[in-house]
Amino acid sequence: IYELWVYDYTPERSIAGLMKRLDYIENLGVNAIELMPVTEFDGNYNWGYSPNHYFALDKAYGTPEQLKAFVDECHKRGIAVILDMVFNHATGLNPMNKLYPYGTELAHNPWFNVNAPHSDNVYEDWNHDFELTKLMFIRALQYWLKEYKIDGYRMDLSHGLCGTTNNAMTHIADYYNNGVKAVSEDAYFILEHWGSNMGSDRPNLIKQGMMCWDNTTNAYCQTTMGWLKDGDSFTNANRDGYVSYCESHDEERMQYKAKMYGNADLKTNEEARLNRVAVNVAFNVLLNGPHMLWQFEEIGYDFSINSSDEKPDEYNTDNRCAKKPSPYNLGYFESEVRMKQYEKIAQMIQLRTKLIPTVFEGNPTRVDITSGKSIRTIQWGSDVFVAGNFNAEEDQTVTIPEGTWYNYFIQTAQTAGSVTLNPGELLLLTGQQIKLPTIATDVENVLIPELSTEILPPYNATIYTLSGQVVSVQYNVEQVDINALYRGLYLIQLEKNGQRVTKKVIR
Repeated sequence: IYELWVYDYTPERSIAGLMKRLDYIENLGVNAIELMPVTEFDGNYNWGYSPNHYFALDKAYGTPEQLKAFVDECHKRGIAVILDMVFNHATGLNPMNKLYPYGTELAHNPWFNVNAPHSDNVYEDWNHDFELTKLMFIRALQYWLKEYKIDGYRMDLSHGLCGTTNNAMTHIADYYNNGVKAVSEDAYFILEHWGSNMGSDRPNLIKQGMMCWDNTTNAYCQTTMGWLKDGDSFTNANRDGYVSYCESHDEERMQYKAKMYGNADLKTNEEARLNRVAVNVAFNVLLNGPHMLWQFEEIGYDFSINSSDEKPDEYNTDNRCAKKPSPYNLGYFESEVRMKQYEKIAQMIQLRTKLIPTVFEGNPTRVDITSGKSIRTIQWGSDVFVAGNFNAEEDQTVTIPEGTWYNYFIQTAQTAGSVTLNPGELLLLTGQQIKLPTIATDVENVLIPELSTEILPPYNATIYTLSGQVVSVQYNVEQVDINALYRGLYLIQLEKNGQRVTKKVIR
């Protein structure tokens, strides 16, 4: 799976822009794209986890026709499309909130729980025991499968799909069977299922045919930094039914952590740091089970999740959902070492998904991926052998299993019984000589235009309080009307043709 945020993934910040990058994604060998929420959300610039309308594509990303064309084109390329859905919560701007008294009088609103009966809640908590809440969500799940022909869902905060009691398992089963499988028997249903009961819940959900996110990022951050110790085992990334990942939109970037806290020379030596990208990804995607990449992981993106495009080197948790420094503007696609990692990752994933996919069915015959080890290995019978040196400063020797082997990356027979690997080096052997796929690395490096200080009308205007709440949205206006606002200080974001300017105003 390749997870991305439409707004921040392309210079165009749109579905149309994403369509232009499909060659790049297809070359990686991934067979599914997971879009962070695209249903209508608060404002125009948002991760999407504050949903307003579950049956509409957000206006910021494009038209329904563009999304349908994108799904069709992905299907032509053998790529599934998965939508991130947010059924746990909504803000006060959601229509079901605005129909009733809000805040202290939430008890009058049958759509929401006064108190969330589960952990990790944000905003207002949907009451899934309410018949119309359940009906709305079942219809929403069916709608995107039927109307847009998407291939499944990633369900945000699934352990929160509760009624007045902590009964999420009942509702999840209803949504899966009546909302998803009733339309598409084979559709994916991936759950972000944490909470206190996840140890017993998740195996049960997987037995029913669903999958669960499994946060394995800590192990890969440790090995990227070159700190080999307890807690850096890859074992949890080697399981059926659990979607494991080195990075996701919720976790810190591996290369940022190496840049800040790396062992030996990894803090200061960018090339040494970046040369560890492929080996870490290999020890995720070449294990058993489903796996996921987060956008630009394959080129060693190294700005913090808490950075922003405006202040790229500032670490500020308020920037968590901000747009990030663009790899298009940073020249990442022109970097030889970064694009070498992209090429290697594409070649290893294609080995699994396109060249010899049946080899990777079931479980590896032997793995040595536990904590603290410099050399780690994966073996799939006599077909594939993977070894990596995760040490930060010392060469390590790996013993080659008996049999006939070919070095996949350099296309030669492997005759020696052992190989010495440099720090961060990856070895990939195959039992038969398999032609290495040619990966195009000449990615169009279109710069994201700098915003001007002024935008001429007509424009779209969004008015925010200083706390970030949207109080008014005005479309295609010559001037912004603030007469209905209470006295105070506001932020007004003007938007036209993808450009945005924010101004402070006093009413």
